[in-house]
Amino acid sequence: KTIRQFLDFYSGDAKKLDPIFFDDNQLPAAARQIQTLQKISRELHGGKTKAANDMIMKTSKRIEDQLLKQFMEEMEGRNTARMKNLADTLCAFESQKIIGEYVDRVMKRMPEPEKELKGLIEIPPIIFQQKSRKFYE
Repeated sequence: KTIRQFLDFYSGDAKKLDPIFFDDNQLPAAARQIQTLQKISRELHGGKTKAANDMIMKTSKRIEDQLLKQFMEEMEGRNTARMKNLADTLCAFESQKIIGEYVDRVMKRMPEPEKELKGLIEIPPIIFQQKSRKFYE
């Protein structure tokens, strides 16, 4: 299935792509698939696969942005269980925008940011270790 999906990206025709990549109800599954495709894409870099690699990156960004949007909506509703599920999925993305977006939103929008930042406990600690390492090296 994964190779077929890569070949669909290689074709350059968005209409050939698996519908999972455009269904916001299947974002976690789409995220897992696109991350696998990104690994393949990194291995197969070069002129012939540039279009496929670009399309994979664009699709990955859209999926990550949609997941982040859902995370922020769940944050507004204080649905910590759903936030944790979305955070687990988002943390697998290389850009890991979730932490910056979460802290930024809490600091700007919440009347009591200290209480809201307690929600960070739902995000796996390894993410903070990786992000804070640059400050201590």
